[in-house]
Amino acid sequence: MYNLDRYRSLCAKSKMMMQMNVSRRLGLYTLFIVCLLAILRGLSVDAAGTFCVNDCSGRGKCTSWGSCVCFTGYEGADCSRKQCPTGYPLTATANATDAAHSDTFMCSNQGHCDFKTGSCSCDPGFTGPSCSRMKCYNDCSNHGKCVTLRESAVLNDGYHFNRTTVYNLWDADVMTGCQCDPGWSGADCSERSCEYGADPRTSSLPTEIVTLVCSCVPYTCSGKFKLQFLGMPVQGWFTPSSTATDVANALMAVPGVFNSNPINQAKSVVVHSNSANGKICGENTVVSSSIQFRRNRGDLPALSFYANLVTGGSVMFQVRWRTTSRP
Repeated sequence: MYNLDRYRSLCAKSKMMMQMNVSRRLGLYTLFIVCLLAILRGLSVDAAGTFCVNDCSGRGKCTSWGSCVCFTGYEGADCSRKQCPTGYPLTATANATDAAHSDTFMCSNQGHCDFKTGSCSCDPGFTGPSCSRMKCYNDCSNHGKCVTLRESAVLNDGYHFNRTTVYNLWDADVMTGCQCDPGWSGADCSERSCEYGADPRTSSLPTEIVTLVCSCVPYTCSGKFKLQFLGMPVQGWFTPSSTATDVANALMAVPGVFNSNPINQAKSVVVHSNSANGKICGENTVVSSSIQFRRNRGDLPALSFYANLVTGGSVMFQVRWRTTSRP
């Protein structure tokens, strides 16, 4: 950037020379006008004689038209303003049929940009570098995690999120919600969860069946595994010598799974093994055990492995979604 005091001195000298030597007035008059423009407009002059405000602050290129072309991340007549991150605003005006939210804005129009630092100060209820994310209500009350729509699409915690998919629309990183810890519920995860399920007085209920398959071909299985249901690990470990009854009793002990019906003593979880001795695994064979939830109805979370340490074979689930009537 050039020193304007230098041009003030040069202009004063040119004025004196114009008064002293008439033959040089034309050239000096031109120089005098140029200097006055530089002073009055607060401009700097590059080597080619082109004026740019503050020499583009060192953050842009001065064109022959006297305007600045700012480098990426800067803006303003003299490129002195540092841009803030951009994002999609929560509100927008439709610009065509089913078309909106196509443009991004600094601080997502949901905050204020500090052009000196290039950082956003978000309005209440919004957060993130570009203020594009909505805050979760009460920060999930320290009983959960705040997740976006994009994050929730790929979650599968066996509790609240039970279907894995992909979500990439405009609000994928805008809308948020709470992923509550097991035992907690509500919009802000502030409410303790009560056990829920079908009315035990109902004589006919839809059920779901999951098949546990243990393959020990051509070896003998060893090791152990632990199951997980409703976001919580099932108590105790299972081994290849465990029985179908062991699995049923452990599942019925999980909070949220209804136990025996006090009216007819019908068990809420029934496990049938196709092995002769009722065990869930067998030597040099494949054993299938059907796990039927008879009192927890609806779209149940997936039954999964909390840990699988079985060796010499494999243990896996085959899900069979079936709607039947309780006998």
